[in-house]
Amino acid sequence: MEQIWLSSADELMRIGKSKEYPQDGRYALRRDIAGDCGTLPAVCGIELDGQGHAIGPLSSPLFLSLEDATIRNLTLELNVAQSAPSSDGLGGLCCSACRSLIDGVETRGRINGAADAGGLAGSLMDCDVVSCKNTANVGAEKCGAGGICSYANNTNFLKCINTGNVSAVAVEDETSRVGGITGTMLATWDKLAAVYSITECLNEGEISGGKSVGGIAGYIRGSDPCYEKNPAQSEKARLEIAGCVNRGDVHPSQDCTGLMFGGIVGEGVCFLKISNCRNAGGVWAHGSVGGIIGDARNPTWKFAEKSGDSYIAPIPAPRERFTVSPEKDYTASGCNLVENCENLGSVTQTFSANAANAMAGGIAGSVMYIGSIAKCTNRGTVCAHGDSVGGIAGKLLTAVISGSSNAANVTSEGGAVGGIVGCADRVLDSGAYPLPKGRNRAGAFECINTAEVKGGADAVGGIAGALRNGSVVLRCENAQSVSSVGSFVGGIVGMTSCESVSCNKIESCAAQKANLAGAYHVHRILGGWDSSASALLEDNTASSDITIIGDNTTDSGYIYANEPVARDDPNLAEDAMHGGCYN
Repeated sequence: MEQIWLSSADELMRIGKSKEYPQDGRYALRRDIAGDCGTLPAVCGIELDGQGHAIGPLSSPLFLSLEDATIRNLTLELNVAQSAPSSDGLGGLCCSACRSLIDGVETRGRINGAADAGGLAGSLMDCDVVSCKNTANVGAEKCGAGGICSYANNTNFLKCINTGNVSAVAVEDETSRVGGITGTMLATWDKLAAVYSITECLNEGEISGGKSVGGIAGYIRGSDPCYEKNPAQSEKARLEIAGCVNRGDVHPSQDCTGLMFGGIVGEGVCFLKISNCRNAGGVWAHGSVGGIIGDARNPTWKFAEKSGDSYIAPIPAPRERFTVSPEKDYTASGCNLVENCENLGSVTQTFSANAANAMAGGIAGSVMYIGSIAKCTNRGTVCAHGDSVGGIAGKLLTAVISGSSNAANVTSEGGAVGGIVGCADRVLDSGAYPLPKGRNRAGAFECINTAEVKGGADAVGGIAGALRNGSVVLRCENAQSVSSVGSFVGGIVGMTSCESVSCNKIESCAAQKANLAGAYHVHRILGGWDSSASALLEDNTASSDITIIGDNTTDSGYIYANEPVARDDPNLAEDAMHGGCYN
């Protein structure tokens, strides 16, 4: 088809309205088109090359909708405001697009929508967005907002940039999702079982909203896990965020308290991977906050409970339960994985009346129901007002951290505070979450903390604040001071507790040059445990110059004075399990 050149707004607005300007034609701009052109109706099959020229300023989207379209090398000047919500949302280029390529499009100015606003588009389905940039400020009165789009399904973003401020002013309802690139990103099952991604994207704008808010994406979901229908695909991550950077602050808008906020992603659900990303913006909210992701989890799992199911591993004998091979892969393949990420921004959890939703971590606020953090580094301070606060993750529930390090101070007015993880817990046998037993593990492996840890209540440790129900800390090192005005303070773990037959285990860990302080139950390795026999300590070491401050007269059998703890100390040996986990 011969290329049709456009030189004016009148020619542009003829597209799809005459034979000379078919809706599936090949068009190119000859020059800039100044002024408000209006909105073209739904078009299918169009190819438009802006040739680097600009259109606008526009008071409405250039297209109502795009299907099987290609839009390239175009700049849009925007002054768009919408008073009534649209089912497809609002964007500078279009309200919605399907099966389209958008390449090298830039949007400038401002765009304000009644609901679901994006710099380029309100919603995208089965699209590829490449090298696009938004500098416009984007706002939505409710629902979601994104620098590039508000909602994306089965869509890829590559080398996109947002520098505009993006906000949604709604309260914390389930649709209040805001991100520097996209507010919501979904992957639904398709015949190809494809992986969709946000790759090498950058946000420098200030991002604010109500519920799920992130510097790159507010809410991402890699599809529902359905092992019975898709056994071969259930190991596969369906969404990936790779090589992305956020430099903008992420926080609640207006009077919202904020539920799940992260420097890269606010909330992530099911079959997702975040890798090689960096956050340098400050993140703060009332709820679950993290330098990379606020909350990562899987919903109720429905794995086939049948003989020979590869997901149901044999239950080992009690003393083999924590046998760990150095070659063992602690990642949760196909579930939720955060890998090779770095946080430089401060993470702050403001006061929250709902402690169940209040968690903070340098990398993740919480990771729940099969997930892992691997080879990540936190260099931003973590300051919180609640419980479950850690240098890497606030809370793990059947999730693990491996090969990660924290180099920034961790402080909370609450308890369960750790240099690596605040609280590590495992899901107990439950009809609500019948998790594969081979993956039902929690804890920290081969991690190091080099920054101060301070708590305001019970259970504070250099590596983990609290271990519960068979969690493990293995081959970890703490090299800084640990303190709390509460009790149960340890150089490695603050407190262990147990509601099941599984013991928590602390093995091959080292506490180096730490000053420990607390009200009582203070120890170089483990502060103490609750009324249940719940701890197994093996092959741990502590430096001789560790100073312990506190009331060490209670339970003096395992709370030490100022002498060093040696490797062969009988109180730390397997035979002295303080009540006998397996008796």
